[in-house]
Amino acid sequence: MRYAYSDSDKDKILKILSEDGKNINIQRYKGLGEMNPEQLWETTMDPEKRTLKKVAVEDAKEADRLFDILMGSEVEPRKHFIQAHATAVKNLDI
Repeated sequence: MRYAYSDSDKDKILKILSEDGKNINIQRYKGLGEMNPEQLWETTMDPEKRTLKKVAVEDAKEADRLFDILMGSEVEPRKHFIQAHATAVKNLDI
């Protein structure tokens, strides 16, 4: 079993496995809650394998404002934000 954390990781793994003639089955997760406990341990919780990234918020006020727009109960600001920024989307997984 192999885990890919990005599309480029997935492509590299698929290339290697397809050259070996291996049977390939791809399973995709939208979030950690979809994984069973063993998979969660292997990919996220095991201190020997996990990757930790420091997250810093440069402008907490702006982050809070955007969070309110995108996750708040008001529909109109969210709709306006999506319409205004729709053409800038690069990675959309639908």
